[in-house]
This record gives sequence, C-alpha cells and structure tokens, in this order.
Amino acid sequence: MVKNLFCCHVCRLLSPEVDSPSALFIGSFVTQLIMQLSGQMAPHIGDLIAALVSRMQSTESPALKNSLLLVFARLVGHI
Repeated sequence: MVKNLFCCHVCRLLSPEVDSPSALFIGSFVTQLIMQLSGQMAPHIGDLIAALVSRMQSTESPALKNSLLLVFARLVGHI
C-alpha cells in the first residue's frame, strides 16, 4: 500500500503540469526508490517509465532531462 502511494505521488510529480524546478529532484527520488525497493517496485515500473518518458518529452529544462536520464541509466544498470 505504501509503495502504491509512493508511485502515485511520483507519477503526479512527473506530470507535465508540475513546473520543472519543482520536479527537478524527482529523478534522484525515483532512483532511490528503485535501489531500495526494487523487488516491490517491479509491478509499478511500467507506470514509472511511462511517466518519465512523458515528462522528458514535455520539458525543455536540460537539468530535469539529465535527472530523468539518470533514472533510466540506473534501471539499465540494475537489471
């Protein structure tokens, strides 16, 4: 249940409606979730990836794009 709540909030923070400065550190938060709760996060990875891709397409902030790319790097390195 807690993991569902985390995923819900992460997807909300990754929403294009949230301004880039507010979402800047969400990448490191998602990375920590993946590292600490990888087994429990497995059912939610598809939703997280969809939210990450959507946010990367909608932002023009290089810092936010970099932060989100690091999440993908962590996912690839964690598999």
